[in-house]
Amino acid sequence: MIQASDVVRSSHERAQQVVKDAENKAQHILADGKTKVNAIVAEAEKQAEDRRKGADAYAREVLFT
Repeated sequence: MIQASDVVRSSHERAQQVVKDAENKAQHILADGKTKVNAIVAEAEKQAEDRRKGADAYAREVLFT
């Protein structure tokens, strides 16, 4: 009975460690994902601003000619 109890306790402790490790890994994955998303959004906003400026410049050029 004592050995079975030790095995169960040891298994439970190992399971808790596995869950903790998985949660930490998930947090890192989420953080990396957020960083990548922010970079993609920033690049998209920059491209949109560049296109708006280009369209404005073209419109001014067409109106003046």
